[in-house]
Amino acid sequence: MSEEGLKVAEAPRTDGGSPIARVHDDVMKRNRWVSGDILEITGSKKTFAKAWPTVDGDPEVIRINGDLRRAAGVGIDDTVKVRKVVLKEATYLELAPTAELPFSGFEDYLIERLQGVPFFAG
Repeated sequence: MSEEGLKVAEAPRTDGGSPIARVHDDVMKRNRWVSGDILEITGSKKTFAKAWPTVDGDPEVIRINGDLRRAAGVGIDDTVKVRKVVLKEATYLELAPTAELPFSGFEDYLIERLQGVPFFAG
């Protein structure tokens, strides 16, 4: 699968807390990526996000929020390697809370919120 070197820029505020990587439509088309594809973003560390097309700004930029930048070990204006990955569906995910769960039914809430979110072993 093809790999792109893209410059990191700040994501729109609306993307805060969401695993979304905004990539210029030209780059999406060139790599045959579609909205919702999972992208591996590699800086000094590796993270994953859902591809989301944009037509604004520099086509050689990837717009990711602060959480994704920290997870990838990069800052604004750093260059990251980006490629599409094909994931397998998890059959098991173990979470270990460090405090009492905040309310009854929280487990069901977590299951709903984590559907479609990419995870990797480690």
